[in-house]
Amino acid sequence: MVEVRIPEDLWKPEEAPQGVRVIWLREEGARVERGETIAELAVEKVQYEIEAPAGGRLRRLLPEEEAARPGAVIAAIEKGA
Repeated sequence: MVEVRIPEDLWKPEEAPQGVRVIWLREEGARVERGETIAELAVEKVQYEIEAPAGGRLRRLLPEEEAARPGAVIAAIEKGA
């Protein structure tokens, strides 16, 4: 299993003290390929894309629209699933 984390260097915590909203582009359990965009992070007026670090089955660990902080694990990719 490969963890999907919010990069720690996208923004400073003081710029978004409540964290960022995660917008899922792929459904729970979807088969994804490495490099495929699986989610977007909304920080103020900017959106960042999160790509799958590996191919496999997506397991979302954070609900849609929930706030997350830098470095947080938001999903896992189950390889070979």
